[in-house]
Amino acid sequence: LLPTSDLIVRDIANAHTFLNIVSAIIFYPLIDWGARFIEKAFPRNEKDKEFGPEYINSDNFQHPELAYAQARREAMRMGDIVSGMMKDSIFLFKSEDADLIASIRTRDTQVDILQREIKMFLAKMSTPTAGLNEASLSLITFVSDLEGVGDVIDNGLMELARKKNALKLEFSSDGWREICQMHTAVMEIVQISLSCFEMQDRDLANRVIQKKRELRKLEKQLKESHIERLKKGLVETINTSSIHMDLISDYRRISGLIVNHAYSLSDMAKE
Repeated sequence: LLPTSDLIVRDIANAHTFLNIVSAIIFYPLIDWGARFIEKAFPRNEKDKEFGPEYINSDNFQHPELAYAQARREAMRMGDIVSGMMKDSIFLFKSEDADLIASIRTRDTQVDILQREIKMFLAKMSTPTAGLNEASLSLITFVSDLEGVGDVIDNGLMELARKKNALKLEFSSDGWREICQMHTAVMEIVQISLSCFEMQDRDLANRVIQKKRELRKLEKQLKESHIERLKKGLVETINTSSIHMDLISDYRRISGLIVNHAYSLSDMAKE
């Protein structure tokens, strides 16, 4: 470069400025290509993405039927998360697992987010169709019940597990077997109930309501068995009695919440 001033320092500064301008002009057309290359070379971790709805957005409002269908898909996604929480809840009582505790709390937060977003979405969706409005109200009730299940797991079951692990208590072998039996029965109800919601099937509705009634009988039976062990003075049974009884009751509460939606489809609703 030719000197532009009498001061060598100023010439150097001017040269740097000139090179920066030229570089910017040359590389400006390549910015988009470079950004795409970096995104492919260093993909963003999915865990870093902010959690939120996948199926509902304001564009759906132009077509109320589509909007409702998308909201149902979001509710099913919510149901899958709750089902996973329920499945994993039994492991809370085997040993204290910080990763599992954090995972269940994260999923409960996700359930809360979806419940709020679905309810707000449906509340904003205006439609002159009375049947669709009624269906939207039923869907709001369903996601509220799912959120309630998440709360029972996150607050009720997590607290019982924390207490058991903090006190280093162990269930009796019969007690643990009965808790696992209750958990298995509730998981079956959850799976049938979600299938019933997805398919809107009357036979499944009747079946899941019958399963819920059988679970209430099972709850009574298991509590009576626990009391019989208390009468025998079994130390493990005495030490874990309140946790055992509350855990069985919480599992029954979950079955009640997850089955509520089925009554509108079932022939057994008035029995």
